[in-house]
Amino acid sequence: MDEEEGELGLGGAKAGISQLAVWDAQLATLGTRVMRRRVRALGRLGPLAQEWHQRISGQREELGIRYVPNVAPDAPDQWDNPDYVQGAFLTQIRQRALAEQYQGVSLVGPHRDEVELLINATPARHYGSQGQQRTLVLALKLAELHLLEEVIREPPVLLLDDVLAELDLRRQNQLLETIDDRFQTLITTTHLGAFDAQWLQRSQIFQVHRGLVMPQ
Repeated sequence: MDEEEGELGLGGAKAGISQLAVWDAQLATLGTRVMRRRVRALGRLGPLAQEWHQRISGQREELGIRYVPNVAPDAPDQWDNPDYVQGAFLTQIRQRALAEQYQGVSLVGPHRDEVELLINATPARHYGSQGQQRTLVLALKLAELHLLEEVIREPPVLLLDDVLAELDLRRQNQLLETIDDRFQTLITTTHLGAFDAQWLQRSQIFQVHRGLVMPQ
């Protein structure tokens, strides 16, 4: 009886490994596609975000965007070769196979990719102030809008929630000048005092009171 159970257990393990190889192959195929598209997307988004970031920061800061893939080819131009990337993907899966089985999680793939954001060559995640991080997020959002407009041929609507709360006065003015007449923009705020008076005169203001939206 014990011998039969041992044989069944061994067979089940072999079947599991065989099934895992099938899943690994699919992960490498689809993961390669995801990563190559991310490279292309960031290649288009990065310069736009850098331009918007310089406008909002008043040319005082430089934004850096770096894609940090979990599986990386030896040279940037090798992203153009999907077979090479997929081969590197499968090689890394084989190298991490024991660690994956031990931890019970997938350690290789685009789900472990990172996008590193830098301000003046310094990691924004750890060293950026709240105002700098908010500026960075706004620059990325504006870059996304610009890119969407190029793709769909229609200007998207920009939604900003209490956007001026963590920006100093200089950044506030730079942001309002940047988005002025460029996008149809909806901004929510609990106070209007932070907005430039002339900018408010050109805007349509609504007040939400007890669930009712009324023009002001």
